[in-house]
Amino acid sequence: MNLNSKLVVLILSSFLSLTARAEVRPDGEACARIEPTPAQYSLIHPFHLPHVLGFIKDNGDDFRIEGGQQQAIDQLITDVRGPTKSRQAEAGRLEREIAVAAFDGVDSRALAEPLGRLQQVKREIAEIHVDFVNRLRGILTPEQYALLRELADR
Repeated sequence: MNLNSKLVVLILSSFLSLTARAEVRPDGEACARIEPTPAQYSLIHPFHLPHVLGFIKDNGDDFRIEGGQQQAIDQLITDVRGPTKSRQAEAGRLEREIAVAAFDGVDSRALAEPLGRLQQVKREIAEIHVDFVNRLRGILTPEQYALLRELADR
């Protein structure tokens, strides 16, 4: 596995891991909060639209990704990482805002704007994912893509 592949795997694995952080409640008491995984911000369940790079990484000998393909995949990852992460951060902020408002007694009609925006952000994440898979299809050979489909359909 080359250095770029190892970096991609490292970045994606850290990107998909849970993040714990400390927060201070309104009463001043500290509490831990576990942040959702990026997959939990997907409009489409990850089982139905899997994160396909793992299949390629786990089956590298079968895929035989060439240098030019790896460069194109690396560029694709670079292209989608920022937009995806920013939308996931916005989704998390909106969910926390909605939760606080709900506990404060605000009803769903009064939360129409943030609920609508949350729905839109999750849709944008799903659209990025769909476009990623389609762009990846253009990078892979028909045989590699057939293997990817086979692995994703299991």
